[in-house]
Amino acid sequence: MADVVIWDSSPLALGATPTRVFIDGIAQLDNPYTVQKPEWVQNIPEVPDFDQEAEDAVKYDGLPPLEMKKATVDVVVFSHVHSIYLRRGAKIEKVFSTSNADTPGFVVVERGELKCYGAEHECSLAQYGTNIQRVDLKGGSIS
Repeated sequence: MADVVIWDSSPLALGATPTRVFIDGIAQLDNPYTVQKPEWVQNIPEVPDFDQEAEDAVKYDGLPPLEMKKATVDVVVFSHVHSIYLRRGAKIEKVFSTSNADTPGFVVVERGELKCYGAEHECSLAQYGTNIQRVDLKGGSIS
């Protein structure tokens, strides 16, 4: 007998979510428990544009330079930050995560020094003027 898996077919399910599993006709879960996923976790991620990376791979024979890019101004603002990790003594700790907040993360760095992080409304940009470089991390992390 073939293995049988029963999948969640709710309209909110993105991807396959097994709700019951049978192997040789025997249910593998005594008390199956299903969770309805909230709508906000069901968004399909945007595919980044890798055209520049493809051009660099050809230009540099598959080994593009890995040097850091220098900021063009003193203040850099990172938006759409998923999580932020900071060194605390000898450990690295997660200090911000979008799973604990209602909005995407926001980080302000001035001359290489972390000035503010958290939700966008927690970091006022007025004090930094208008000469700000903005970087959209598109759900990336900062450490």
